[in-house]
Amino acid sequence: MELPVSSPQLPVLELRDIWSGYGDVMALRGISVEFFPGEVHALIGEHGAGKSTMASVISGLVRPRSGRILMNGTTQPGYNLRMAKRLGVRMVYQQHQIVENVTVADNIFHMQEGTLAGFWFSRRRKESEIAEYLAGRGFPLAPRTLGRYLTPSDKTVVDILKNLLTTPQVLILDEALERLSNESLQRVRAILKELKASGTAIVIVTHRIDDVYSLADRVTVLKDGMRLLTTSIDNISKINLIRVAYTQFDGKTSPEDVDREFRQYLRFNDAILQRLPVNIVVVDPTLEVKLVNESCRRSFQLRYTQVTDLSLRDILQGNANSIEAIEGTIRSEQPGTFYNIILGTDPDRQVYNIKTSPIRDNDTVIGTVVIIEDVTEFEVPQNQLILSEKLASVGLLAAGVAHEINNPLEIISNHLSYMRFKSNDAAVVTDGVDKIKTEINDISGIVSNLVTFSDAKTPQIEGVDINKVIEELISLLRFNVEYHHVQISFRNREEELLFRGVREQMKQVILNLMKNSLEAMPDGGDIIITTYLDSEHRQVVVEFEDTGPGIAADDPNTVFTPFFSTRTDRPTSMGLGLSISYRTVSRVGGTMHVRNLPDRGCRFTIRLPEYC
Repeated sequence: MELPVSSPQLPVLELRDIWSGYGDVMALRGISVEFFPGEVHALIGEHGAGKSTMASVISGLVRPRSGRILMNGTTQPGYNLRMAKRLGVRMVYQQHQIVENVTVADNIFHMQEGTLAGFWFSRRRKESEIAEYLAGRGFPLAPRTLGRYLTPSDKTVVDILKNLLTTPQVLILDEALERLSNESLQRVRAILKELKASGTAIVIVTHRIDDVYSLADRVTVLKDGMRLLTTSIDNISKINLIRVAYTQFDGKTSPEDVDREFRQYLRFNDAILQRLPVNIVVVDPTLEVKLVNESCRRSFQLRYTQVTDLSLRDILQGNANSIEAIEGTIRSEQPGTFYNIILGTDPDRQVYNIKTSPIRDNDTVIGTVVIIEDVTEFEVPQNQLILSEKLASVGLLAAGVAHEINNPLEIISNHLSYMRFKSNDAAVVTDGVDKIKTEINDISGIVSNLVTFSDAKTPQIEGVDINKVIEELISLLRFNVEYHHVQISFRNREEELLFRGVREQMKQVILNLMKNSLEAMPDGGDIIITTYLDSEHRQVVVEFEDTGPGIAADDPNTVFTPFFSTRTDRPTSMGLGLSISYRTVSRVGGTMHVRNLPDRGCRFTIRLPEYC
């Protein structure tokens, strides 16, 4: 099916009636598609639809059994990989083509015939030019880094950049964008925009519908090796595109007992939701379950006859405070994201990220889609990253602790020197020993506070005085705070304020907030910490605000996403501190939110269960 597309240009590349297969299996059956210069063309479809085979035919890697391939209107008989490269066709494959044992510089030049001739004779000059090339593209990669030391995202970046040393006529990205980090994805998007403006035809193979709508001009949907649809992105909505690409047209109908609005919605989308490989629950405004897809049935071991008798709480069995927060967001008719939610009980406890999205019929919310992502398998690497973040925090404390310990050591030294010359005076000796003991106790207290950050014991839930935790950290960070010209104001409304949690973990949370504030205010500023008891909800509340620049994001709460960072001046910043803090607070049944303040700065609000 071809929807009308206006394009006065001649296609830079054209497939006509292409048939291709592997053995007796036909992967492409009579495919005809045109690709225009200065256009991003997306290929989508379910697994096995023929997308990668089609991309490989365009790149010359796979020779079709029949059909014609045209470049700039001219048929190319015997079209193969070498011919495609000569004609300016480049492809980034699903599996990266990085040589692990050579450098970034060598990888970028690998197989680039005729590119920047002469560089092979001067490694220093080649590496210098590559460093300039990488910097110009905005990627802080070292040319001498070996391929095996690159992250998966950086390997993909190198794979893309090595195909762009000379501007290609056609660039194919076979599910490459999915392997990029958020930061690298934004930079690659900018590069694709430049290539498009220069006249390159860009073909992206992807499963991510958002990428299609943010990047592509046209889209082709493949199914079972055939082309179902080619149209302009402007001519089809997201929901219709998903329906065409992923629905099995088998006559499924919605349950008879749903409301009229839900019947219409589910009739249109039931097959989509059932086939997606993520856990999906659809609830109505009263939080009664109206649909559970197959993946969710398996994950939560639900019977088919059970679904219509369930509420959302019946499925999300676990931490009551977290579930209340999720239900509150659904009732507010706003989208929400919740990280590291623990469901189930030991030994079957699982960790999930949960997203909610309201379903609207014009201005009326008729239900909510709840997406439940199992992230339990990431707990071990996350715990390792938590340790790394912990050690980084200890590094921040080191200078301040050294300064704090040095002061009493100087006092001890002075007393010992004085006692040496007045050793016959018993009163002087006694007084000196008492003062030395006092200073040693101070040192012991400082070291004791610091040791909690490296305590390897299994954490125990207990009643912890949040005021004392904050006071100890302010004392430890006193030198760093003064050095950064920052003033800390601590306002506690209760002399003792106990929450249910783990002392050393909450120290890490508060320390992460202090560390971020100090980094955000290099020229000085104010930190205001307020604690009080919300007796109505039996919660201990900590409000932490600063006078920094605030959070440069449409939704400030995205700072809790792993690897999110606004520190563009620190490319080594992992962006894990706040994600770890959010996870720590969630695990004891608390919540953590942030909002930008009207004038400047931001305020983090932590709510912890009261210890009774």
